[in-house]
Amino acid sequence: MEYFYKSFFVGVLLSCLSFCNGQDSVFVYNLDKSKIYYSVDSTTLYVELDNNSSDEEKNEFVAEMSSYSEVGIIVDNIYRISIHDRSLREEFLNGAFINPIVDNVSYCYLGDKNEEREKAWTYHSVLLKVRGPIDNILNQVEQYPLQIDTISISDSVYEIVLPKDADVFSVAQTLAEREDVVYASPLFYKSSLQCTYGDNPEFANQWYLDSPTNADINVLKAWLFTTGDSSIVIGIIDDGVNLVHPDLHNNVLPGVDFTPSGCPTGQSISSRYEMHGTKCTGIMAAENNSIGMVGVAHTSRVMPIKAFYGITRDFP
Repeated sequence: MEYFYKSFFVGVLLSCLSFCNGQDSVFVYNLDKSKIYYSVDSTTLYVELDNNSSDEEKNEFVAEMSSYSEVGIIVDNIYRISIHDRSLREEFLNGAFINPIVDNVSYCYLGDKNEEREKAWTYHSVLLKVRGPIDNILNQVEQYPLQIDTISISDSVYEIVLPKDADVFSVAQTLAEREDVVYASPLFYKSSLQCTYGDNPEFANQWYLDSPTNADINVLKAWLFTTGDSSIVIGIIDDGVNLVHPDLHNNVLPGVDFTPSGCPTGQSISSRYEMHGTKCTGIMAAENNSIGMVGVAHTSRVMPIKAFYGITRDFP
């Protein structure tokens, strides 16, 4: 990812408590410019602490949060707290905004999903897809100067990281209304993606997903954004995949066999010889189903592409 700093101008005056304070609802624009509304639960706050803070600093701040209300843990370093008294809530927020170990603070936003109220919260950044150079947008939207960090995700997709007290909905709305912007949305965490993974028997051994020493890929936090999508198909170019494996079969498509006919194994996509491809598929997309392990993108699908054959042994 390419990081660079620019002056970003938005027609929104930012201050402490500016993010949706006192509003009953907020909205984001859909791709067709229709509005998606969220009601605001300002009594429930989500607080994320900086990963680089010491355990002593984190424990001290959690103890401070506990003096306001009972604290719930979402995943490592992300907490939920409910403060119903407005003056106490504003006191807490003012302190959190200036505390260097607090990386993010958000209200709870309630949206509609399958006729159920889905809880979500935002990070202080906006995902932006543009038509043309990003400079056109950063230099032309004027009125209020604000130093930001822009992260290039691809040629046309960016993450604009704002101060943690910013009104991300107003910024996203201002940008989405431009003709040269395809979409602009706050970066959401969603409670519907907060699932139980520990009942997969091998999850405890998947140290690369969740390790007590933090020697992992921080996937529990990533899963609050997405666990994959059934419309995403991952191609596995390998020695084949076991199509009937109980931890994989719902996420595996039929696939293609490019090996010569009459190969020594006499098998096609799925065989007793597809050891390596099956292991790679499990790491990527094993189901969250209380069987075996869980894949990083466990709601995505896999297409096996058998490009070679033979017995592959990773272990004696």
